Amino acid sequence: MLLRAIRPAISPCAVTLLRRADVPHPERAIARGELVRVRPGVFTPTVTWTALRPWERYLVRVHAVALTHPDAVFCHESAAALLGMPVIGDPVTVHVLVPASHAARESGGIRTHRVTTMPDLIIDGGLIVTTPASRGIETTRSGWLRPMRPSGATRR
Repeated sequence: MLLRAIRPAISPCAVTLLRRADVPHPERAIARGELVRVRPGVFTPTVTWTALRPWERYLVRVHAVALTHPDAVFCHESAAALLGMPVIGDPVTVHVLVPASHAARESGGIRTHRVTTMPDLIIDGGLIVTTPASRGIETTRSGWLRPMRPSGATRR
């Protein structure tokens, strides 16, 4: 099922993202300390990048992937970050869904997850994210959330 956002649901990017075509000789600007490479072909001013908290940097990375992969369907903590939900630290890897016919892999900071059927989605501002309910299922299936035993508890 496809859901269109009635109110703005996507957290905006906290910094200006620049593509390689926007910056003449970005490698020189990086060497001078003026720019930081967020991901291949996407840059941001160093001053704004260093002022960000780790979870804000992650959100910027997700927006950078959206800039270079406009058809990406964001899932897991990437979808959570876009929807303003808490993300612990800076997970670094951006998570996207791909059809089952594609390979599940991690490359260039993007982890692809194969699905046979697309879950419920939210489209807002050109970005596509899984719904909070879908993310709960993704988290459980991925094994990221493990049951914890109270301190001192033993198995029977």
